[in-house]
Amino acid sequence: MRGKLHKLKNNLSFNKLFGNNKFVLVLSLLIAIVLWVSFVLNSKTETTRVFNDVPVKIDTSGMLSYLRVTDGEDQKVSVRLSGSKLALNSVKKDDISLTAQIGAGYVTGSGTFPFNITGSVSSQNVRIASINPQSIQISFDSFTSVTLPVEIDDDSISAQDGYIKNTTFSNLDRVVVSGPSLALKRIAYAQAAIEQTEMLNQTRAYSVDIKLYTEQRNEIDIDAEGLELNARSVSLTVPILKRHSIPLSVDFTNQPTEYRNNPIEYTMVPRSIEVATPVNFEVIDSINVGTVDFREIEPGAYFEYDIELPSEYVSIDNVKKVTVTPSTYGLGSTLLDVTEFTANGVPSSRSLDILTTRLSNVEIIGPESILSRITSNDVFAEVQWSDISSLNGETVIPVKIKVRNYSDCWAFGKYEVNAKIK
Repeated sequence: MRGKLHKLKNNLSFNKLFGNNKFVLVLSLLIAIVLWVSFVLNSKTETTRVFNDVPVKIDTSGMLSYLRVTDGEDQKVSVRLSGSKLALNSVKKDDISLTAQIGAGYVTGSGTFPFNITGSVSSQNVRIASINPQSIQISFDSFTSVTLPVEIDDDSISAQDGYIKNTTFSNLDRVVVSGPSLALKRIAYAQAAIEQTEMLNQTRAYSVDIKLYTEQRNEIDIDAEGLELNARSVSLTVPILKRHSIPLSVDFTNQPTEYRNNPIEYTMVPRSIEVATPVNFEVIDSINVGTVDFREIEPGAYFEYDIELPSEYVSIDNVKKVTVTPSTYGLGSTLLDVTEFTANGVPSSRSLDILTTRLSNVEIIGPESILSRITSNDVFAEVQWSDISSLNGETVIPVKIKVRNYSDCWAFGKYEVNAKIK
C-alpha cells in the first residue's frame, strides 16, 4: 500500500513539473542548443567518402599526329574524397573530373606508357584525398593503312538445272583498311561471302559485309581492333546464264561441179558446242566456223578453225577450235603440165595478154580410178577479169586450174601467171 502511494506521488510531481510553462521553455531551449552544437560540430568535422568506377578522360592533344590510342581509353578508378559530411553528401560521381594527360614529346612511338591521373571536384569544401590507382597504362600504335583485294566467296549459290552460274563480280575490287600498324599486320585477306544458300534461275545481286581474316582464317573484330574501312559492304552480282547446245557448220568453195550437186562428206570435231547466254536471250541456230577451199584439199588433208562466239555467249566446255576433215577415201593425185590459158569477162575496151606459156607439175586431185585417163589436154588455166580489173601494165595475176570432162577432179594449190594488161 505504501509503494502505491509513493508511485502516485512521483507521477503527480512529474506531471506538475511539465505543466509549468517556464520549465518547458527552459528545457526546449536547452535541447535546441544541444542539437545546434551537435550539427555545427558534425558539419565542420572532416571525413572521407569513396567513389568507385570513376571514368578517366584521356587527353590526346599533345600526341603525335600519326599515333592512336589502342588500349586504355575506357579505364575507371576509385576516388577518395575528403570534406565535411554535409559537403560530401551533396557530391555526385559526375562532379568528379579525372584526366590522364599526354605530355608533348613524351610518347615518341608505338608502345605502352604509364600516365598519372589528375582530377578535380566541382563541389566546394571537397578535395580529392587519393586516386586508386594513381596511374594507368595507355597503349599507342602508329595509324596507317593498307589496300587489300576483296576475295569473293559465292560457294553457297548454285544454278538450277539448265542454267549455269557465271563469275560473280563486285562493285568494289579493293578495300582500304586503316588502323594501328600492329593490327594491320595480322590481316591476311579481306573477304565478302554470301551466306544464304540458294539455287537461282536468274541473275541476282547481294549486299555483303566485308570481313577481315588472319592467316589461320580467324575473323578479326574490326571495331575491337580499332580498324577503319573505306567501305564496310559490297554489292555482289551473281550472273545466271541459260545453257544451249549449238551445232557447228562449215562452207566449201571452188568445188568442182560434181561436189556442187553432191557435197563432199566430212567429219567435224566437235559437231556442236555447249554455250550459255543471258536468260531470255535469242540464240542463233548454228555457228559457221569457216570455209574450206577445194584448192587446199588433198588426200589426208584436214583444217582447223577458231570458234568465234558472239560477245554475249560464254563457252561452257571451253572448246576454242574445230577440226574439219574432208572425206578423201579413194582419191589420188597426178602431176600434169598446163599449156592452155583463157580469159573470161575481158571488156572490149581493155586487153589482156598472158605471157606465161606453161605451168609445170600442176597437181590434179580426183578418184584414183580415172586419174590415169586424164591428160594435159583436159586441163587449162582460166583468168577471171573480175579478179584483176583494177590492175594495169605487166604484172602477176591469179589463175584457176580447171579440168574439162571430169567434174569430180580439181587442182590442188594456187597458181599465178605473168600478163600484160592494157
